[in-house]
Amino acid sequence: MIPVYNEEAVLEKSVRRLHTYLTERYPYEWRITIVDNASTDRTLIVADRLAEELPRVQVRHLDVKGRGLALREAWSASDADIVCYMDVDLST
Repeated sequence: MIPVYNEEAVLEKSVRRLHTYLTERYPYEWRITIVDNASTDRTLIVADRLAEELPRVQVRHLDVKGRGLALREAWSASDADIVCYMDVDLST
């Protein structure tokens, strides 16, 4: 899960980088869920385009801001055995 708020400038580069890494090097099932929490810029548009273009990328949109809420909502809806999150700059 990548929770985002107004990250249109860095979202595409980061998701593509993570997607390439996982595709080439990660031997387990995975998916990237971009969780947009009430962005007011073009973040959701960028996220939707990435989900259409890249396999295993999906988007959830929340109308309320907050990283904790975004993670709780996305994790609660997930059917994955293991969930984790990273910051959009891939530092965490």
